[in-house]
Amino acid sequence: MFGDYQCESAKVMFAKLKGTCSQYQNSLAVGEGESFYNPYIPGVIEELTHKGLVKESAGARAIFIEGYCVPLIVVKRDGGYNYASTDLVSLCLNEEKADWIIYVTDSSQEQHFTMIFKVCPCFYGQTCRLAPVCS
Repeated sequence: MFGDYQCESAKVMFAKLKGTCSQYQNSLAVGEGESFYNPYIPGVIEELTHKGLVKESAGARAIFIEGYCVPLIVVKRDGGYNYASTDLVSLCLNEEKADWIIYVTDSSQEQHFTMIFKVCPCFYGQTCRLAPVCS
């Protein structure tokens, strides 16, 4: 029951966003599924490492962001990738094609996406507006 309410709430929010975007003759794009980004992860992580953003931390590879007590882990100790890896790659690949990117999530993801958004301008430069919308 609660999940159904959340889905309906998200549908209403997307409909409003689509209406707003159409007023400005822009399109509302929905990202690819997570597996789409998997082949790009190693290259993006390597580029971030080359730029000095990724550091070794307790056997994992992480990005330390000013103002946060915990790092953004992008490669786990076992060499596997996680949501941060996928989300970072998704944002970095799509940012260069957009003027404005809006992520709609629940509030439990706010810190995660705020950290991701702080890394991306370091990667490509500030080329688009990034906006987390958390409910």
